[in-house]
Amino acid sequence: MRRVDVHPFGWLSLLPPALAIGLAIASRRAIPALLAGTWIGWLIVNGWRPLTATAAAARGIGDVLANPGQARVVLFTILMGVLIRWMQQTGGVAGFLRWARRRPWSNSRRGARLMAATVGLGVFIESTITCLVVGTVARPFFDRHRIAREKLAYICDATSAPVCMLIPLNSWGAVVLALLAAQAELGRLGDRAPLAVFLAAVPLNFYAFLSVLLVFAVAATGYDVGPMRGAERRARDAGTPTDRAVAPRPRAEAAGGGSGGTRPGEDGGASDETARDGPEGGLGEGGLGEGALGEGRRRGGRRADHGRGEDRRAAHERPNGRRADTGRWDGRPSEGDGLAEGGRLTGDRPGRARHLAAPLAVMMGTALAGIAATGAAGARAAGIADPTLMDWLEHASGSTAVLAAVVAALAVLGVAATASGDARPRELADAAWRGAASMLPIATVLVLALAIGGVCGTLGTGPFIADRAAPLLTPALAAPVVFVTSAVIAFATGTSFGTFAIMIPLAVPLAAAMQVDGAGVSLPLVVSAVLGGGVFGDHCSPISDTTVISSAAAGSDHIEHVRTQAPYALAAAAAAVVLYLLAGLRMTG
Repeated sequence: MRRVDVHPFGWLSLLPPALAIGLAIASRRAIPALLAGTWIGWLIVNGWRPLTATAAAARGIGDVLANPGQARVVLFTILMGVLIRWMQQTGGVAGFLRWARRRPWSNSRRGARLMAATVGLGVFIESTITCLVVGTVARPFFDRHRIAREKLAYICDATSAPVCMLIPLNSWGAVVLALLAAQAELGRLGDRAPLAVFLAAVPLNFYAFLSVLLVFAVAATGYDVGPMRGAERRARDAGTPTDRAVAPRPRAEAAGGGSGGTRPGEDGGASDETARDGPEGGLGEGGLGEGALGEGRRRGGRRADHGRGEDRRAAHERPNGRRADTGRWDGRPSEGDGLAEGGRLTGDRPGRARHLAAPLAVMMGTALAGIAATGAAGARAAGIADPTLMDWLEHASGSTAVLAAVVAALAVLGVAATASGDARPRELADAAWRGAASMLPIATVLVLALAIGGVCGTLGTGPFIADRAAPLLTPALAAPVVFVTSAVIAFATGTSFGTFAIMIPLAVPLAAAMQVDGAGVSLPLVVSAVLGGGVFGDHCSPISDTTVISSAAAGSDHIEHVRTQAPYALAAAAAAVVLYLLAGLRMTG
C-alpha cells in the first residue's frame, strides 16, 4: 500500500512516453506523437475525463512558455535560425566553403567527417549550439562528398551532450553542481565538496568518453553498421543525401545521370572530379528544419518555373541542385544553396568567411562571459560574500547566457554586413523572417518535448522507474544499475537534466549509506553513472530536444537519425556498463 501511495499512477506513468515514442517511430511524425503522449498523460492524471484532459494539456503546453528558462531556450532556438540564415545571406557560409576548398582535408570524405567531429569537440558551450554550428559548417561538405546526412546528424548528436558533460564549463556543469550542492547541505557527500565530487566523476564518465572516441573512429575509418550502412549506400550510389522525408527516393535512371556519373573514390568517397565539381551547397532556402521532423515534403526553395523554354529540365529541378523526379544532385550550384559559381552569393556578392567566423567567435565568448556574469550575480543574490568558481557555476543561468550569446552574434553580424555593403537592412529583415520560420517546427517540438516531460513529472514516471530498480542496488552493481536506470528515465522523458534531478537525490544517499555500512562504493563512480546514463538515454530518445535539433541541423529525417545512430550509441553504452561493472567489482572486491 505504501508503494501505491508513493506512486499512485504506477505502470500507467510509463504510457505517455511509450506512446509518444512508439507513434513517432511508427508514423515518422514527431509533433502529433508528442501531442498524443501529452494528452494521454493528462487524461490519466485527470481520471480519464477527455475535456478536462484537453484543457490541462493546453495549460501544460502554455506553462512551458511561461517558464522563463524554457522560454529562453525556445527563443534561442528561433534566433539561431536567424543567425544561420544571415550567415548564408551575407556570404559567411560561401566564404568559408571557398576557404575550405583550398585545404587538403576538404577533398575527401574522411576529411569532411573529421572536420565535423573536430568542430563538435571545440564547441562545448551548449549542446544546442554544438548541433547547429556543426550542421551549418559541415552540411555542404557532406552533400558535396555524398555522405548521408544521417551520418552528420550522428556526429552532431554524439559531440554535443557528451562533450558538454566532459568539459562542464556550461549549463550542464551548473545543473549538476547545483544538485550536488543540495546533497552536500544534507550531509550526504561527507567531507567532500560538490565541485570535488563532480571533477572526480568526470574522468569516470565512461559513456561520454566512449561516445566521443567512437564518433572519431567512425569519422576516421568510415565504418558503418546497421541502418547507417544503408543510408551511406543510398547517398553514395543513388546521390540522395537523406531519406524520403527530405528528398524523394531515386527512381531507376540511365547510367551517367545525376551528379555527372562519377563513381566513389578511395575510402568509399567521391573521386577527385566529384570533389571539384560536386555540389557545394546543401543549405537550402528553407534553412534548418527541412524535413528533419518527418513532416513530409520540403517547404522552402522550390522553383515555380514550369515554362516551356529550351531547357525543359527546369520543370523537374529544385534549386538545391536535385532533380525533383529522382532526388539526385545535378552537380550545379544554385540559388537555393546561397552559392553561385566561384564561391559567390547569388546577386554576385563575394563570400566572406569572416561573416561566419566572427559571429561564432562572439557567440562562444559571450556565452562564457554570460555564464560568469549570471553566476556572479546569482552568488551575490544568494548572499555569498566571497564566491568561488563552484559558486559561480552553481548559480549561473545557462539559458540566459546562450540567449545573450546569439543576440550578440546577430548584432555583430548585422552591423558588419551592413557596414561592408554585403547586405542591406531590408534583406536582413527578410532573411530573419525566413530563418525564424525555418526553426518554428523545431521550436514546436521543443515545446512539446518539454510539455511531455512536465506531465511525466506529474505522473512520477522517473521516480517510479528508479523505485523499481532500487532493490537491484548492491555495492558491486550500484554503478551499472544506476547507469541503466538513468538511461531508461532519460529515454522515456527525453531530458538529461530531468534525469539528473531525479537520480542524483536517489543515487547519492544510497551510495552514502553503503559507505556507512562498510561497502567500498565510490561516490564519484555512482555520480558518473547517473550523468553517463542520462546522456545516453537522452542521446537515443526520439523525444529529446538534442536529438531533434541534431536531425534538423543536419537536414536529416528525424526518425532515420534515431534509427541510424542507435547501434553506435548502444555499443558505447554496452561497453560503459561493462566498465562500470568491472570498476564496481574492483572497489568492492
